[in-house]
Amino acid sequence: MLLLSMVYQGAQCAPAKQLFQLYENQRTTFFCEQPFSITGEITSYSGKHHPTLSDNITWMNIVPLKKLAPFYGCYQQKCVNQKGKILQGLRCCRQRDTQFQKMEKDLHNVVPETHVLKKQRERYAFTEFSPILTKKTGCHFVIDKKNKQLEPAPSKRGMIARTYLYMKDTYPFRLTEEEMVLYLRWHQQYPVTMAERERNEKIIALGGKRNHWVG
Repeated sequence: MLLLSMVYQGAQCAPAKQLFQLYENQRTTFFCEQPFSITGEITSYSGKHHPTLSDNITWMNIVPLKKLAPFYGCYQQKCVNQKGKILQGLRCCRQRDTQFQKMEKDLHNVVPETHVLKKQRERYAFTEFSPILTKKTGCHFVIDKKNKQLEPAPSKRGMIARTYLYMKDTYPFRLTEEEMVLYLRWHQQYPVTMAERERNEKIIALGGKRNHWVG
């Protein structure tokens, strides 16, 4: 289980052993499906927003913590740790809010990704552009910097939608009317895959909840 040494990159509170077990048989990054080794190394990748280089995977929340955290009171408060240091924002939530801690550990919302695409994803909201605007080859990861939007590949939209809908139903997190329309449409348009069903069952076996949007 060599991957355990790196699983805390980007997912501080997700149990290392559980993350390893969840992805041990499907070691590819989320957006571009770049394979990585048992040590988490990605040998090379390339693209407009993704220069060629070697890297190790990090762990990415499909629904970013910056969207989830504001629905918790602790995010607006300050607290003090055992050493007397004042904490605020995410650090305060991790220190004092058990519900926030459970949410952050939820494996349904954690996927392996490259550092570059994780940073890109966190800056933009998911959307769907006109087909005319998104004709491209290679990894489908299309960014509109002006409007701060990102279009993922069609093969990823169903899982993204079902993760957002699950997080909405499970935690104090709300979607806008526009987001609900988009994710319900993606849920219908891109049916649950066998890989999603297997992942759902693995998460349940590891002690997690069932995502009823998957089955």
